[in-house]
Amino acid sequence: MADRYHLWHNLAEAVERTVLQHRALLPEHASAPAEPPTVMFPPQVTAPPRDTGRLSNRVREQHATVHALLGDGAALSVIARQLRLARNTVRRLACATNPDELLVGRWTGRASILDPYRPHIDQRFAAGLTNARRLFEEIQEHGYPGKEQIVRKYVHQLRQAFLRQDPPRRKPSVRDVTRWITRHPDRLDTDETQRLKEILARCLALATATEHVRAFAELMNTAKVGTSRTGSPLSRSTRSPP
Repeated sequence: MADRYHLWHNLAEAVERTVLQHRALLPEHASAPAEPPTVMFPPQVTAPPRDTGRLSNRVREQHATVHALLGDGAALSVIARQLRLARNTVRRLACATNPDELLVGRWTGRASILDPYRPHIDQRFAAGLTNARRLFEEIQEHGYPGKEQIVRKYVHQLRQAFLRQDPPRRKPSVRDVTRWITRHPDRLDTDETQRLKEILARCLALATATEHVRAFAELMNTAKVGTSRTGSPLSRSTRSPP
């Protein structure tokens, strides 16, 4: 007679041989990548910013005043105090060559001048192009009127989102699947249980083998098959039935 350990050891080896015969069905079948959609760029002639209205008029007046004071040699801090504006606001007014640069995107119905070009950036980023400078040059050829810094900020957000994604699961090995089949279901974690379930759904032979293993385990747990060399019942181990 063989004791429980050797019976279960022999069974595990038989299971491993069975899994090895069907190892082609162990990995998950990756679905064919979808054809990337064609990105339609907007025409290069964009809608002009609104040139009337209280906010528009105020920006234009501030822009003219700031550039007039800059022409007289006034410093940004002096202009900010004189006009009672924040220094960053004065700096944006000073950097804009014309007020339209400040108005585009604020009152034309777009949150950002980059919005029409985001699909192209998303598609190229997913394809492996993550260099912000290259992406900026590509959309610039299609009429993007903004600055490179806006593109860099958006690409940084894409990188951060990519890093937060769950890493791809490692393909299960023959040893992994053998261990999942020969362990008690309650001793498998949630991921192992789900992956084994998916494998058994793909392979009828392994599903049948799993049923036999668990039925045999129940038999061994209820019958006194053997004792250890010391005469006491064998303790449960990682190689013992579940």
